Amino acid sequence: MQEIVKVKESHALIFIFPIWWYSLPAIMKGYIDRIFNFGIAYGGNAGPVVDKIRWIGLSGHPKHKYDKRGYNKMMEHHLNVGISNYIDVQDTHVHLLYNTLGEFEDDDILPEDHQKALLEEAENIGASL
Repeated sequence: MQEIVKVKESHALIFIFPIWWYSLPAIMKGYIDRIFNFGIAYGGNAGPVVDKIRWIGLSGHPKHKYDKRGYNKMMEHHLNVGISNYIDVQDTHVHLLYNTLGEFEDDDILPEDHQKALLEEAENIGASL
């Protein structure tokens, strides 16, 4: 119950997670299942538990592998519509940070520059709240 109080006292939630099989890890899904319950996050007189949710997925794969089969669009729909909108949170965005392992096919990209860009992107997401 303490966790539900913490969530309801928050203005925004940021979920940062490794992408496993193009979805959330089981432990994060379990957290959502336990906190976003009927009567608390949806149903009855429940309103939105928070104003904003940001989903930050960390992928070891490059973006083109997600684009090829639409995995990024599928994840965006699942997290924004299937979870956030279902609990009446409309200000929700999915940010996928690609190639977090820093394995490059192109020698023109320096791993240090890529890591710096990922950190800057994450910082900008937090600053936008």
